[in-house]
Amino acid sequence: MNEYNNKIAVITGAASGIGREIAQQLVRMGSTVVMLDIDSDGLKNFLQENKDYNNKIETNLIDVTNYNEINRLINDIADKHGTINFMFNNAGIGGTLPFESATMDHWHKIIDLNLYGVIHGIQAVFPIMKKQKSGHIINTSSISGIIPYPGQVLYNTTKYAITGLTLSLREEARKYNISLSIVCPGLVRTNIFYKPIIGAAASEKEAAIPQGTVPVNLAVSQILKDIKKNKILSITPRILKLGYWLYKHFGIILR
Repeated sequence: MNEYNNKIAVITGAASGIGREIAQQLVRMGSTVVMLDIDSDGLKNFLQENKDYNNKIETNLIDVTNYNEINRLINDIADKHGTINFMFNNAGIGGTLPFESATMDHWHKIIDLNLYGVIHGIQAVFPIMKKQKSGHIINTSSISGIIPYPGQVLYNTTKYAITGLTLSLREEARKYNISLSIVCPGLVRTNIFYKPIIGAAASEKEAAIPQGTVPVNLAVSQILKDIKKNKILSITPRILKLGYWLYKHFGIILR
């Protein structure tokens, strides 16, 4: 059985990277995807490349750091479709920056987008799912949300917060038949590597992507399998499960 067929899936940060690939795979499995992003060109390109599925794709420009905006839109989506089955709180930015180089502007930017963007999505969709007595909320954290890699204090802080938020809310949400999952990607080949917290993207984008990254389609395929099984933690690529086990039991951080 295809559990994604004829479902309504809302995805933030959907114009690129993992969010875009989630939309790509879900629409081919029969879902109606509602793609939310601040990147109008990215959304237009997705529609252009998926003309055969345009009846299953909706796009909306939105800034997830604006709660009133996302709350209004999420409620409009629920009113239009009668339900929201999946909410992917995926929007975010990277943040490899030494702590001593960080300013308060860096802190506010990354917390507003990475953490409040997720909180806003949850806050908006939770009453809808509570009322319908079903739904699955998927929050994109990171392998840096369960392993504290050095050199990424700002990023780790936001991603650990998402992990803690999701673990805590999962227990509260059980009585309403609402599921929650945490997505913890590692080195997945997306544009997150060449976009700093503040400032322009790297000019040599390929050079900014680390060696050993895995294709985004393979990562998302595993993520969707884990969500289908209602796993609390989706770690991708799978080899990182070993790294998590070593850190959890012995405090060893593989690099």
